[in-house]
Amino acid sequence: MQRVGRVARSVPADDNSDIRTMDGALVEPAANVVGIQRIGEIWVTSGIYEPIAPEHVEMVHTFGAQSGFRTGEIASINADLEVEVGNRVITYQGGYLVVSTSDDGPFAAAGDSGSTVVTADGRVVGMVVAKEHNPEDPDDPSAYAFVFPIRVILAALDVALID
Repeated sequence: MQRVGRVARSVPADDNSDIRTMDGALVEPAANVVGIQRIGEIWVTSGIYEPIAPEHVEMVHTFGAQSGFRTGEIASINADLEVEVGNRVITYQGGYLVVSTSDDGPFAAAGDSGSTVVTADGRVVGMVVAKEHNPEDPDDPSAYAFVFPIRVILAALDVALID
């Protein structure tokens, strides 16, 4: 397995709690790793996008390790999502619920956690951390992805985006 970097700072979830308000890490790339500032054909900028209401949102995009390039829309802000993990129910709080805008699968899949979510003009929205699970149809395009807002992540890690 090739190492791509090391965790420089993290705010891990409390594994003893069923409530998650943060789960993130800042990775320092290894010397031989070149960062890519694109998601599909979208160049990631240093801007931040914070929707004020679902009816005023832009389309958002991600490139997940499992699902590849996806497009969706924010269906709810300051939302919670309950996810079954083994024999527990974990509640993620204070994020965005994002739904796919296509019929070919959900906005995010298992294994896409940590994927950056951006607008079409490259402003950072947040990070995928969980996905609603439908045991009868794991590829249900209406399944929500839970996204922590980037400002919450940056504040918890005590870092800022650079221009």
